[in-house]
Amino acid sequence: MARLSSAKAATAVQIRSLPLFNPGSQRDFLLIMLTTEEIQFLKYWEQNSKKKKKSIWQFSIGLPLGVLIVASLFVNIITGWHKKAAMVLYSHSSLILVVLIAAVSIVVFITVFTSRHRWEMQEQQYQELLVKQQTEKEAANVSET
Repeated sequence: MARLSSAKAATAVQIRSLPLFNPGSQRDFLLIMLTTEEIQFLKYWEQNSKKKKKSIWQFSIGLPLGVLIVASLFVNIITGWHKKAAMVLYSHSSLILVVLIAAVSIVVFITVFTSRHRWEMQEQQYQELLVKQQTEKEAANVSET
């Protein structure tokens, strides 16, 4: 019995490391320049990052979303959309306390999570712009020499 060969051709993968910046190319230099909005953000975030992390205003971001979700849950309970769940809730008075605690927990979690997430996203953008700025400075130094 003859052995059949694979239909796949032999492939070889070659990995090359290319430099991010080519000192002789003016086009590459233009790609890494910071825009005015990015420069303004760098200045703003340098001054306000610590304030934004600790400020109470950061909680105003996720608070409306958390309240909206909890309000929709209460509307669902009050209207009796799920008849059996409404019967169980009204028959056991201690469950109302559990639902209230869960509602407050949902609001707190969503508020804290969204504020931290927003701060982290802005911090990441700041770090990326710093790297871009450093690359721009290095490119300017290379082109001067």
